[in-house]
Amino acid sequence: MDEHFYRVVLCEDEPLLLMRLRRMLEGLDCGFTVVGTSENGREALAQLAEMGADLLITDIRMPVMDGIELIKKLQEEQPRLECMLISGYGDFEYARTALRLGVCEYLLKPVSEEELRQALTRIRERLDERRGEIKSALSASPDASADNVIEQLGVYIREHAFEEIRFAELITRTNYHPNYVSRLFSKRFGAPPQRYQIVQRMNEAKRLLMLLPDEPVCRIAQRVGYPDQNYFARVFRQTTGVSPQRFRKEH
Repeated sequence: MDEHFYRVVLCEDEPLLLMRLRRMLEGLDCGFTVVGTSENGREALAQLAEMGADLLITDIRMPVMDGIELIKKLQEEQPRLECMLISGYGDFEYARTALRLGVCEYLLKPVSEEELRQALTRIRERLDERRGEIKSALSASPDASADNVIEQLGVYIREHAFEEIRFAELITRTNYHPNYVSRLFSKRFGAPPQRYQIVQRMNEAKRLLMLLPDEPVCRIAQRVGYPDQNYFARVFRQTTGVSPQRFRKEH
């Protein structure tokens, strides 16, 4: 196992269980480190927005915002975040809902070390595979010019335009300072990397709106990487100056 640790946020409203889960996870040496803990979904959502993470482990029943609502929010904002759900036997219907929402692992309380180890191993494999794709995309030789690296970065963003891209990790792979990468990328492509991805998505959305006049806007939003139609509409309006419906009508 390499020295890279994936970042985890834990969400559990019972302090003793939260402490036990943290100690268990960090004692398993599966390549994960806890970067945040919270006692309800709202706190977890704020932590994930502020610091980012690779994995969320959450209970279902919590005050303020429960695990199901948290996962729904994250599906809109961070659809590629790995999620593990922990619940009691009586929460099976809730768990089934969460599984439909894309939860990757589901464990019953009380969680054993072996069950947790197996689940973390499966998640680690998926994260390693994703990380390997990024490495391959930016596998320039040590003496490769910055211009070549920027070209590779542009190709990667275009090929994965409709997926969630972890830009901080992606840019780290270039071995250049983020500000330098952003400046060179903007000079070459007319926008920084994050904005360039949005441009790719909006161009495809405009093409689909004209090509498929009967396709619901929500379906087009999903096809270009936005599970939340309202968020897609806001981004589309900010980019084009009109709503998707208005754009379709005018074109």
